[in-house]
Amino acid sequence: KKLITYLSRQRYARIDEINQAIEMDHSQTLKILSALKNDGYVHEVLVDGEIVYRVKFVDTTNKNNNLPRELWNALSLDSVAFLRQLPLFKNLTEADLGFISQHFKQEHYARNDVIMRQGDLTNSFFIIKSGVVAVSNLSSSGVYNLIRYLEQGDFFGESGLLTGQSASATIIAFTPVDLLIINKDDFYTMLTKHVGIAIELARTLAY
Repeated sequence: KKLITYLSRQRYARIDEINQAIEMDHSQTLKILSALKNDGYVHEVLVDGEIVYRVKFVDTTNKNNNLPRELWNALSLDSVAFLRQLPLFKNLTEADLGFISQHFKQEHYARNDVIMRQGDLTNSFFIIKSGVVAVSNLSSSGVYNLIRYLEQGDFFGESGLLTGQSASATIIAFTPVDLLIINKDDFYTMLTKHVGIAIELARTLAY
């Protein structure tokens, strides 16, 4: 529990940082991390040539799990803990992050639910908290072509909000999905107050 709680409050952590924070033997820490990684609750990430660890936040509606309740609660922490891990919000203070999180609402979509249709006006910005969505577009012959999948930590809707254009693709829940959603007006206010977020979004549009 102590390890999961610590990791859930970090964007990521190195093994020595984890050992120091939870005051646990190195070999025991590695054993627990390995078990959590195998179960899909912790991810290894390569950062600057070094392996670090981060929590994978879980689908809070899924009750089919074997974790003790206290660990389950840590893995399904509130939006502030989740947003803190995202590069998009990396330069925000805790106060700013807490304020912004209040403007996000969480919604759940079942598998195959349509989240956004190609051609619709974009009225919100979406961040995937858990699950996977499929992005596809409709060809002139009426066939949907898969473009890519988006997963936890990815976002969509920014292009339409920033350009004023209608949605260029249809987005469907490929698995059960939890989304954090902020409406258009609050999204614009967020960009106005936090230029760093606007810069990060502009970079994504440039690729």
